[in-house]
This record gives sequence, structure tokens and C-alpha cells, in this order.
Amino acid sequence: MSPPSAGPSRMSRGAFGTDHSKAAWVLAALAAYLLTRPYMGLYHDSLLYAVQALRHGGTTALNDDLFFKYGNQSKFVLFPAFQGWLIDVLGFGLAQKLLFVISGVFWTSCLCLLARTMYPLKQQWIVAVILALLLFAGYGNAALSYGEGFVTPRPFAEGFAILALTAVMRGNWLLGFCALLVSFICHPLVGLSVLALWCVLLLGLTPALLLAVIVGCVVLGVGVYLQIAPAIWILETHDPVWAELLHKYESLGFMGQWGWVWLKLHALALVGLLLGLRSGDHLIATLSKAVLIAAVFSVVVSFIGADLLGNRLIASLQPWRALIWVALIGNLVMLQLLLSSKNSGVTFFLLVAAVIVNVTEHVINITPVFSSALAVLALIARLTSGSGRLARWFAALLGVAGTVVVLGVISMIALRFDPAAPKILVRLAVAGLVAVAVLVRGVAVPVGAALVACVIAVADFDRRPDNLRFAEENVPLPVDLVDALKNRVVYWENGLEILWLKLRQPQYYSCQQRAGTLFYRGQAIEHERRGTALAPLNTHDLTHWPEGSCPAPQDPDVSGPKDAETVRAVCAANSDLDWILLAAPVDGLTMRQWTLPIGASGQDVYGIDCSAMSGS
Repeated sequence: MSPPSAGPSRMSRGAFGTDHSKAAWVLAALAAYLLTRPYMGLYHDSLLYAVQALRHGGTTALNDDLFFKYGNQSKFVLFPAFQGWLIDVLGFGLAQKLLFVISGVFWTSCLCLLARTMYPLKQQWIVAVILALLLFAGYGNAALSYGEGFVTPRPFAEGFAILALTAVMRGNWLLGFCALLVSFICHPLVGLSVLALWCVLLLGLTPALLLAVIVGCVVLGVGVYLQIAPAIWILETHDPVWAELLHKYESLGFMGQWGWVWLKLHALALVGLLLGLRSGDHLIATLSKAVLIAAVFSVVVSFIGADLLGNRLIASLQPWRALIWVALIGNLVMLQLLLSSKNSGVTFFLLVAAVIVNVTEHVINITPVFSSALAVLALIARLTSGSGRLARWFAALLGVAGTVVVLGVISMIALRFDPAAPKILVRLAVAGLVAVAVLVRGVAVPVGAALVACVIAVADFDRRPDNLRFAEENVPLPVDLVDALKNRVVYWENGLEILWLKLRQPQYYSCQQRAGTLFYRGQAIEHERRGTALAPLNTHDLTHWPEGSCPAPQDPDVSGPKDAETVRAVCAANSDLDWILLAAPVDGLTMRQWTLPIGASGQDVYGIDCSAMSGS
């Protein structure tokens, strides 16, 4: 494999003439970003990085939180220290919003550079960017997605990784190496995810690639000799107790637990890469081949090292994260497949249908099952295409099957979403307006459609729920609540973000605190103990579905403890717990009530002082 180089994109179908409006495409790209990456506030891992930032900023009380007590990944990442400094300077809410904007602009700019390298003619790269934004972005087991729309170091690390790929594609390996190094500094796991792909692009399948692998092994060996974590973890495996807890719940570390979900997520992108191998564009073909080689290597290493051998380092490094480049590059390649004359007839129909359905699935947030089926049919149609009668009949059969799948997804949407659900319909309308802006020639109609799409997307951009909005903004808690909980050990149902960000003190238990159990044995054991002890409370911090990642409530069909004696028993069994705060009162139990300024009408919380109960 020779290193790719930028060159003309050779496509024959509708090469986007000059009468298309570039302004409409730019506005459409903005609308696509706003639609698929709205502001969610302290969503997903954003809350975890925020509390790490507060701890770096000097909130020492958080050291006793379960998330930090047994070790934390923040010592391997510089981002929380910078985020903590920015919070000290600007305040929490403003710092979060600024980081969100900067990460989004930076990541999208890097994506534009990569697309511009892949599609150098007539602004086709703008359309490729729009496709990459609208198509399903999840990878792995859907716990992660590229270009995520909340504050973590991952978009920054992904941006530099994209720059590293772009540089090597343009023949500048030194600039690419520097960008790769910065990606590692921003987020080591993201940097690692692109390393194999970068090496394959730079070195090809040559002895130099083998030499690079040997050098990597030597570096790892030096780290082991010097007893440097996490390199020293290569000598460790998960002991039986730890392994049982890790495999009891769904985990990022072990691909064997995911079933077939990862293939469903990546089916369309994989088909794009497989068809890209046959592209007449040397750069597209070379890039597709490199992505597939790097992904297969990384997945095999991950499955053997983590699932079969239980190695602590491999499980922690999660080499399967290279699937992010299958998703991103596969989605970028999709434009070339739609424009290429090689994909005609039934193949073209199925590819277009797969793209439309995949965007729909992304917008309404469901697993891309239907688009996966269409993608597979498109691949079969392309591989079996021919001029004979049998080939034509088989192509017709595939077309009918594709039509049935499309009708199936339409029926599913009609059954799942009531026509009165305006948010879903509005978001689908934005996606439709983006398509109009891209496909319709001229100026007036495309620009008008793109402007309307932007206005609607801006109106729907802030999707923070009331509790996360309250945690992020500078709105105080009731003074008597603060005084009651100060320096006390507290379990607050659904109150993790309030305890961490408003009171700057530990939470006794939350499912989100399990994020480090793959890395630290003590955290895994203690998290399980606390979750099991609190199970009789039947709160929403426990897992309410079988495939969840935390201990289940004692009675999954009941919300909250069944009686006062249950709460008293939990207090008695957890002598290290001072306060229990619940979302609803418990009959027969005297509880303190506070009204929090959350939402338009406020939100009540009910507390019981376990220490006072034990004393009496």
C-alpha cells in the first residue's frame, strides 16, 4: 500500500455544478451540526470530567467520593486541569459553554480539512461534511460517538487525530506526527485509536510497519521496567472477584458482551469502506483499505487481550475504539459512492435508501437496524451486478426487499411516535430542509431552506433537562439544606450533579460512579457493595433493565422504598451513611422537605437523617 496523496476526485454522476449555492451548503452544514449535536449540558461523561475539573481546582472534599477514592483516570489526562482553571476564572456555567463552543468549532474545522482533502473539487467536501454530521455517529456499543456534543476532551483529541490523518494524506508526516502527539496528550485512548491507522497510511504494509510495531513493544517494555502505570498493567489480569463484577454488567472493555450491536451500528459505514476499496479514486481506495486493516487489527487485539485473556492493560486501553474511524471515514466515503457511476441501478437505489433511513434513525435516536439491512442489500447488489437475465431478476428482487425495508421503517416511525410528538417531527423536518438545500439547484430555494433549518435548529438547540440546567447555572440551594448536609455522608436520589457541583461534596452512590471500575479493583468492589445495600430503596440510581451497568433495585416494578421500615433497615445496614434524600416521601416516616428551584414549579426533595435515627 502506497501512502495516499490528495488529487482530483473522479466522479461521473452529477458533479455539483456551479449553479448550486455554496452559501446554502454552508448554512445546511451549520443546521446539520445544530440538529445532531445540541447543547445537552452535563450529559454523559461531561459530568464526570466536570467533577474531575473541580477536584483539580482545589475541591479536596471530593477526594473521598467513590469516583476518586480508589484511583481515577484524570491523572492520565491534562484536560481536567485546564477545565478546572477555566472554571476558576470564568465560573462554572460560562466555562462549560465556552468549552462546548470551542470544541465544536475546532472539531468541525478539522473535519472540513479532512473532507477537503478527500474531495478537492467544486465544494463536494461541504456535502461530505453534511453527510458525516447527519449519518449515525455512534461506534463500539453506541456508548460513544464521534464529534460528541458535550464537554469532554474527546472532541479535541479527535480533532488533532483528524489533523494527523489529513497531514499524512497530504504527504506531511512530521506535521501529522505532531498532531498525533497532541491527540495523545488530550486523550490517550483517542490518540491510541488512530495510531494504527496513521501508521498504515504512512508506512503501508511494508517491513517498516513491522519495525514500528517492534518499537512500540520496546517502549511498552521500558514502561514495565520502570514500573510506570498503566504500562505495568500489561503484567496483570483481572482476578476472579474483579472479573466477575466486570462481566456482570455491560462494559466498554469487553466486546464479547455487546452481541451483534456493533455490527448494526457500523454496517452502513463498513459497506461504504468495502465499496470504497473498488473506487477509481486512489485516495478513497487507499484510505478505505487502511481503515479496514487498522480496525481489524485493533478489534482482534481487543478481543483476545481483554475478553479471552482478561489483561488489565488491554481492557483499559480499549483498542476497539479504532472503530471510530470506521464510522467517520465510512460516512465520509458515502458521498463518493453516491456520485460514482459504478454504483448504478438497484445498488444506487439501495444506497440512497440506506443513507436516508440512517439519517432518520440518527435524528430519532434509534439503533440503525433498517439502514444496516439496506446497506447489506446494496453490497450484495453491487457484488452480483451483471447484464444477464438472472442478474437482472436478482437485482429486481433486491430492489423489492429494499422497498419492504423502507416501508418497514416508515411503519415503525408511525407506530412509535404519535403525530402529536412535535419535537421528533420538527427534527425530521430540519433534516429534510438540509437535504433540499443540498440537492436543489439555484440560490433562492436552497438558501431559504437552509435558513429555515438553521432557525428551527437554533430554537431546539438547548436540550438540557431542568435538573442539569439547575446544576450548571449559578442558582443557590436552600440555606437550611446546605447546612444540614454540610460535611455529612449523603445518598441523594438523582442528585449526583447537585452534590458534586453545587455542594462540592461526595455522593454515597450513583451508577455513574462506576466509570472507573474497569481500571480499579477497589472501586468495582465498593460500588457493588453500596449499590446492593441501597437496592431496597428502588431508586433510579440503580439499573432498571437487565442489560444495565449497575446493581438492580430490589423490586424493579416499584419506584421508591415500599415502607418506612425499609428505609430504617437501609440506614441501619449502612452505618457510614448520614443522610438519605429521596424524590418522594415515604408513608410512616418523618422526613424533612425542601423545595429546589428546578423547573417552573420547583422540585421537592425529602430527607431522613440516618445518624439521628441510629442515635434514637
